[in-house]
Amino acid sequence: MKKLLLLIILLFVSTNISHAAQSFNTRTQSLGGTGVAGGSFYDSFMNPALGSIYSETDDFHISIAAGVNILDSEDNLTKTQQFNKAFSEKNINDAYDVLNFFAEAPAPFLLIGGTNITLAFPNKYVSTAVVFTSQLITSTSFNITQNDLNLLKNATESNFPKSSDLTSSGSYFGAVLTEFGVNLSTKFGPFAVGVRPKGQLINGFSETFALNDFSIGDFFDVNILGTSSTKSGTELLNHFNFNVDLGVQVELFKYLQLGLSGTNLVAYNIPIGNSSFFQIKPQVVAGIAYKSENFLTEVNVDLLEGWQIGKDINLGQFLRAGMEFGGNKQMTSFRIGYAYDLSGQTSDIASVGLGLTFFSKFRLDFSFQYALDGGLGGGVNTAFTF
Repeated sequence: MKKLLLLIILLFVSTNISHAAQSFNTRTQSLGGTGVAGGSFYDSFMNPALGSIYSETDDFHISIAAGVNILDSEDNLTKTQQFNKAFSEKNINDAYDVLNFFAEAPAPFLLIGGTNITLAFPNKYVSTAVVFTSQLITSTSFNITQNDLNLLKNATESNFPKSSDLTSSGSYFGAVLTEFGVNLSTKFGPFAVGVRPKGQLINGFSETFALNDFSIGDFFDVNILGTSSTKSGTELLNHFNFNVDLGVQVELFKYLQLGLSGTNLVAYNIPIGNSSFFQIKPQVVAGIAYKSENFLTEVNVDLLEGWQIGKDINLGQFLRAGMEFGGNKQMTSFRIGYAYDLSGQTSDIASVGLGLTFFSKFRLDFSFQYALDGGLGGGVNTAFTF
């Protein structure tokens, strides 16, 4: 529990750690992950063109956001503890049942986290923004051998297998994608265009463990932050590359906007040891929004999937929708959103959020997310606009 708490704290303050294929921002997450069409100049991480969408009273903006989602619909980590207990107590039936559960390939445990820092400087010629994002996703998988199933199925109290007899194993693996970019955008009449060149640091990890020698604390070991580990079977990756994002936004009418954003336009496939890989793939998102001073509704669709870890973890392809009652400069604003997974690889996600603005300058945003297949998430955002 202490290590889990440490991880969540570090999500807020570390520059080496990292929802999903887009950057963590509490307001956009509570809107179902939308924002490529109806965002403002401080939302350029969603669409580089948004950097030039500002009002005459906006001079500077800084925001810091972080959040974490935990999805474990089939209680994988708890069941590993149950197996360890049943095996140590020679409880044959319970040990066999749990091992058979893992042999049927349950939905994996997922930990997804992120942080986002944006400094935005609007300008009538070229608006700029410095954008830092970091995203973490990590998961588990299990390799259950028929030999172990047979040993437990045929075991007796007097002939119970030893730890050394078991060959089943599990692994936890994942990656952290940290980005630092400079956003440049400008407007030509109703058209806004933007580009963001950026550097990307990928920290990958993959660790194998014996199923009867695993604890929850092992999963939350700080090696997932990129440090070394003393355990055998650990594989770490540190890789740096350059990439670029492009975006366009069009104001069709006074309250109606269209947006198109392309991120990670240069693809990379990076091995994590011999057992996994981290794949950065171009992602294209299109959106339409109706936005007035006190109301926003937006729909986005992922035209391409985002980055992927190994064969089994894909961050999905979503149809997203969100509504906001009360604008960012109102004292309070309420948000709801929904993300429908088009790929069928992850869970649909419902979200709600609350925004509080003080003196028209300082804003606090809160979000809560619920994955329909089981899982919870949340985040907080602080922002100053001058």
